This record gives sequence, structure tokens and C-alpha cells, in this order.
Amino acid sequence: MGLRVDVRERVHDCAGAAGGIGQPLALLMKMNPLVGELSLYDVVGTPGVGADLSHIDTAPKVVLCAEPTWLVSCRQPNRTPG
Repeated sequence: MGLRVDVRERVHDCAGAAGGIGQPLALLMKMNPLVGELSLYDVVGTPGVGADLSHIDTAPKVVLCAEPTWLVSCRQPNRTPG
């Protein structure tokens, strides 16, 4: 018997997403079918990384967390900080 997981509710964070390790890690997470939503955060901002990842045709939704105060909002499924 296999374990069934509803991936639509699976939210994963990538802190440091604009860095040398964060960019490939975010790419691997975006390609993972078990990730439902991917929240990206970095102190220098993540618009370039987010734009690149959003063009990849895979299921995970990409959410950018530009401000440290948005991290709580980014952690909740299907919510865009604002």
C-alpha cells in the first residue's frame, strides 16, 4: 500500500533563493512533483529567480516573499502576501 499525499497543500520555503546555493535548490524544488507551492525569500530580493522558475512548466506555484514580514503569509497555502 502506498502513502497518498495531497501535494496541493504542501508549501515549501527556500530562504536565500537568490544565492549560489539557493538558485539551484529552488530549481530542484520546482521540479519536484511532491512540492505544491514554493515560497522564495532572500534579503536582496528574488524577482529574477521567481521569474525564471515561473516559466518552467511544472505544477508547483511560485510565491515571492520580498519583505521579511511576508514570510508568515508565504507559509500559508494559496495566499499571496500583500
